Amino acid sequence: MKSRHLHLKDPKSLISAFIGGSLVVIVLCLCVTAGIFTYTFVSKEIQRIGIAQRQVLQFFQFQQTIIGEEMWTRNLESIAVRVAGIASQLGDAEYELYLADESGACLYHSRSGLSEKNCAAPTDLREFTQQAQNPAEIKHVLRFDDSTKRNIYMTPIFVGSTLKGYLYTTLSDPYHFYRGGIWSLIFETFFPAICVIILVLTVWFYACNRWFLKPYLESLVELQREQAFVRAAQQVAHDLKSPLATLLQVTETLKQVPPERLRLIRNAVSTIRDIANSLIGRKCEAASAPTKGATTSSGEQPTVQLLSNLIDIAVAERRAEYRSMARVEISDHPSKESYGLFVKVQPTEFKRMLSNLINNAVEAVEGSGQIAVNVSSDTDKVIISVVDNGKGISDTRLLQLGRRGATFDKPNGRGLGLFHAKETAKASGGELKIESKENEGTTVSVILPRAETPEWFVPQLAVNENTTVVVLDDDSSIQQTWANRFKSVSKSPISLLKFSRADEVLAWQMSGKAPKDTLYLCDYQLNHQSKNGLDVIEELSIQDQAVLVTGHFEERDIRERCALLGVRMVPKELIGFLPILVSPVV
Repeated sequence: MKSRHLHLKDPKSLISAFIGGSLVVIVLCLCVTAGIFTYTFVSKEIQRIGIAQRQVLQFFQFQQTIIGEEMWTRNLESIAVRVAGIASQLGDAEYELYLADESGACLYHSRSGLSEKNCAAPTDLREFTQQAQNPAEIKHVLRFDDSTKRNIYMTPIFVGSTLKGYLYTTLSDPYHFYRGGIWSLIFETFFPAICVIILVLTVWFYACNRWFLKPYLESLVELQREQAFVRAAQQVAHDLKSPLATLLQVTETLKQVPPERLRLIRNAVSTIRDIANSLIGRKCEAASAPTKGATTSSGEQPTVQLLSNLIDIAVAERRAEYRSMARVEISDHPSKESYGLFVKVQPTEFKRMLSNLINNAVEAVEGSGQIAVNVSSDTDKVIISVVDNGKGISDTRLLQLGRRGATFDKPNGRGLGLFHAKETAKASGGELKIESKENEGTTVSVILPRAETPEWFVPQLAVNENTTVVVLDDDSSIQQTWANRFKSVSKSPISLLKFSRADEVLAWQMSGKAPKDTLYLCDYQLNHQSKNGLDVIEELSIQDQAVLVTGHFEERDIRERCALLGVRMVPKELIGFLPILVSPVV
């Protein structure tokens, strides 16, 4: 149980690791990208700040001489007008102007067009005037004040070499340039961007988990449950095939049983067949899930199929659907005549065709009735007949059936069932025939070309009276069925050895007791054993003397391995109908 839970968690861990790794890569890439863009922005911003500062210096230095002369003549209002003009050229910046004399005392103050002469010089200006003993050594200052968010420009005013006073101006930044340091600028721009990225990725991860990861994991768990069901169905079907083969063989020999009891026995056998075939049908549905739901054509290519197997599955589906209708009996008893008949058809379309024909037969039965699916053959044809004892069809309507849209006495009928059957038979190189008598019943026959028997199939078993037959099967009823079959076809007793374990056959073969003329009948699936029947055949190199007896004959990997080894097969449910030819020793 623990390993099963781990198995269910592994896909989630894998997907979580993938999404987590993707997120890490995405975050790293976005961080690097954000860092590059932030650094580029900071560099450009610093360049713009430098350009703006040089522009301020150029404006003031260009008018430095004129401002000096106006300071000399005490035309202070004119200096304020010039500073206002410079502020206007810098994008309508707000300005504040202080003018001080040679000693640093305030002469004039102007702000936003308002001026006054009784003023006090700012602390920065007083410190600026006192920083050097020799006024000629004082240089201009241009800096940005973080507290007021303004540019501060201070410069001495000379006329020639004579100091006439000091100019102190603050200018607002109309362009909103960032004046902090490069690292603080990176911090204030980069980290908000990262927070936004993390927020977006968190939302994205939540969305992926809710709309992708969680539904995917739920579907994965559902798929694993379906696969577990398929494996269980395969095992149950295998277990049912063995007693089914025995019952089928026994019912053929019950000659003295009263008809009513024989009918009960055959119904019980049919029920077992239905269970096994319905499980096989579920397995096929799981394998072909992507194409499930097709209503017109399965899109599959025609392949050579064992006819009895197709009929078993189709009839089992119909029996399951109509099981509540006790008045209707649907039968398809296999016989020796139907053994080894193959047709080249599209399996899905064939089963759909047969299902439609059975549905029509059920609808034609009024009150209680019987429906039989029979199979017969001649040299190159096989005939599948669906026979009912229903109300029958008049000669007039009989001529119209099989055409598209032709339907009678069906409120919701669309006339597609018989048309599809006719087209399906025609596509497989065959034809559809309908025979009916009113109040007696109807027989719908599908006539198809008989396909060549595949190499993997055993049409008959030929042995002589001295042949030793080895049966490897873990089901004792199958072993007994083989014993009964050989006993019924041979006047002299056939030497029959029964083994239920692969290691027993290997030990017997290695002991040297095996006669040269030995026939091995090996089951494929040996429960709770490390080797299957094909492993035994391959290990002993007895391909020419062995037949694989299995209910898994349709599985591709088993067929491919049999073809590779040159081993032929017999479907386990057909053991009772396999022709056995025993030749006398000359």
